[in-house]
Amino acid sequence: MWRHASQLSAAGVDALKGYAGLDAEMVDSLVHAGAEFGLPVIVDLGSRGDYAAAVEAGVLARAHAPSGPLSDDEIAAMVEHGTATITTLAVLESFARRRLNDLEFLDHPLIAATTPPWFLEALREHATRTLSDAETQFVASIEERLMTAMTNVKRLSDAGVMLVAGTDAPYPGVFQGEGIHRELELLVEAGLTPLQAITVATHNAARLMDASDEWGAISPGLAADLLVVRGNPAENIGATRDILAVVQRGVVLDRSQLVFSALDDLGFRTVGSVAAN
Repeated sequence: MWRHASQLSAAGVDALKGYAGLDAEMVDSLVHAGAEFGLPVIVDLGSRGDYAAAVEAGVLARAHAPSGPLSDDEIAAMVEHGTATITTLAVLESFARRRLNDLEFLDHPLIAATTPPWFLEALREHATRTLSDAETQFVASIEERLMTAMTNVKRLSDAGVMLVAGTDAPYPGVFQGEGIHRELELLVEAGLTPLQAITVATHNAARLMDASDEWGAISPGLAADLLVVRGNPAENIGATRDILAVVQRGVVLDRSQLVFSALDDLGFRTVGSVAAN
């Protein structure tokens, strides 16, 4: 662990992430190795991981809102240790195929104008195909997990656990870029106010990476990274999608350069790029 942490630190990474398959001892070792080089640890231990032990070990955050039973004691421990949660409700919604029930969202410019038509066609076919009995059962089980995760997100927020928005994109129906707008909508559906959801995606993200003195809020001296939108997202979270301008480091971006063009895109494809299951 020490050698890997040393190499990653030298490469300039900001944090370490542990994946499923790590036991409590390995997580503890990872946290200690990371601490020696100033690298916090985020963990995704899977559905059977020992998150309680990871919290005690001092991980910075758990990736994915818990989608199973979550006790008050577990929440209290997260509050005590300052353990954050990266929500990623959008990926659960993808596995539950809930968003694919109505494909109207594919017509929104954030997707339609930036995505190769062949990909959207493949996604529509994926969304409308007949599921096997086993797939139907799997989808139903994931939808229950999504509902549980949304309940847990509200409980964690109310208890004072820091939430950070994430999407785990790309999966079917979860797009890079557009996916964070969907995540905000799911956070509001879970019971957060629109302003809370926006904070989760901006200021809290900066706090998680110990960069709140650089970005994550509108304040003198911070990076001028801004979305100018039509409407009031503090009242209607969907207004974040109606983007008038994007400012990055004080420069207004030419968004026309992001529009998909078959002349510029050679049509790179990967096998299984649509179907996750």
